[in-house]
Amino acid sequence: TMYKTTVQEEAPIDEEKSPEIAQGPDVTPVDENDVQVDQEVLVNEGAVPTSDEELENWKNNVCTSIEDSICHEVFVVKNRKATFCSAAKVASTTTKTYFYNIADGSITIPSYSRYGVHEADWRRFHSFDEEAQKYILHSPEWTHIFFWRGVVSRFVSGFLDKVVHDCKNHENVVKRSLAIHHYVQYGFSCEKHNDLEAFISFMETVPSHEGHFHAQSSLCSIGKYPFTDFIQVDKNLSENLKLLSTKLGVKHPSEDERSSSHSTKAQERMVQLFKEKPYLVQRVLDMFKVDCENIPHACDVDDLMAAISP
Repeated sequence: TMYKTTVQEEAPIDEEKSPEIAQGPDVTPVDENDVQVDQEVLVNEGAVPTSDEELENWKNNVCTSIEDSICHEVFVVKNRKATFCSAAKVASTTTKTYFYNIADGSITIPSYSRYGVHEADWRRFHSFDEEAQKYILHSPEWTHIFFWRGVVSRFVSGFLDKVVHDCKNHENVVKRSLAIHHYVQYGFSCEKHNDLEAFISFMETVPSHEGHFHAQSSLCSIGKYPFTDFIQVDKNLSENLKLLSTKLGVKHPSEDERSSSHSTKAQERMVQLFKEKPYLVQRVLDMFKVDCENIPHACDVDDLMAAISP
């Protein structure tokens, strides 16, 4: 299906056709789990092109006359002719580690780094010149990967990590460095919104979101950016990354075996949270309607509903 990585035969890589781009650091802000930084993300979603002509115009002008979220959200691994995008709380540590390991030394981590791959000298799409951007978007030699996660699972992960965990560890003082600081302007407080239902009710009224609670499909410009592979972040992620390595023609790097057990624990936690209040599941889906439209399988909650049914 469109949601699984498939192995396709790639056209031979002709490096002479690839524009030369001046190399320079494009450091990624730290943005994962126990790392506390300012997470406010300004997103210009724009309208999804409705015709081939509009899509072609978008490709030829994005990040120049048209500013789009992918300019900052898409990472480019030039020597592997690959780009990838995943929203916060979509296994960014695992995916960045994977691409770091297959980059063959073209991506480096500073010796003073505290947060590993999150501080590597990644190149984002906007850091390439206009000619290179067009080449990346139009060339059939490139592989473009979108990592996605189930909507409810991602929301719960964000709630437990960025609300429950951060409120507990910071004594209910919402510092600027915390992701939830973005929501203080709309009335968020740890005292009022540390409960799942209360937090959902609050988020239903919020007019703008930072990265952890923003719709993942619009952050990565689904419908505009020419993704070739849609990879779900679930218990099968490891196997799908192996398929991706085959497609890219690289030796598959060793992986952290803890990821699968983490997925199992996350599912168990979701069941606990929704067991007494199954109606909250639909309210979460309603908040992420754009993801349900663009990635329908991300809103498949049949297994969860069966697990929480009396």
